[in-house]
Amino acid sequence: MNFEAKLSMNTNMGKVKFALYQAIRDDNPHVMIIKPYKKDRRAIQNRLMWHWYKELEQQSDRHGMSKDDLVCYNKYHIGVPILARDPEFSEVWDSMRFLSYEQKLKAMKFIPVTSIMNIKQMTEFLTDFKTYWNQKGCELTTSQDLYFAEALGIKK
Repeated sequence: MNFEAKLSMNTNMGKVKFALYQAIRDDNPHVMIIKPYKKDRRAIQNRLMWHWYKELEQQSDRHGMSKDDLVCYNKYHIGVPILARDPEFSEVWDSMRFLSYEQKLKAMKFIPVTSIMNIKQMTEFLTDFKTYWNQKGCELTTSQDLYFAEALGIKK
């Protein structure tokens, strides 16, 4: 059993107590770690990106692509240009210039793009992602408490 909770004055202690009770009832030993909370903007950015992929998948009538195709398309058209500014990535990417467009898109299934981006690069990726798909007539929401402002580093 894995359980993680952010503790504050507003925490629902019932869930915490239940998790502790479940751990005590289990015959296996458990570890409880309490440490200061630090927001992980990387996780917030990833959650927003995958939320948008889900929304795009639901709007497939507007673009005609599956979720897997969308991931490859965005990695190639939005992510690669951002990463190509890095000389090391650019050198690797340039070695693929002999591939056709279709082959490069297929290669995106195996080449890490967003997972190797730093927070600044991922912020740019998300901004460009939203702009691109909104211009294509797809609606990408930022609701559902997805920390849109935090994901893009916008100060409130």
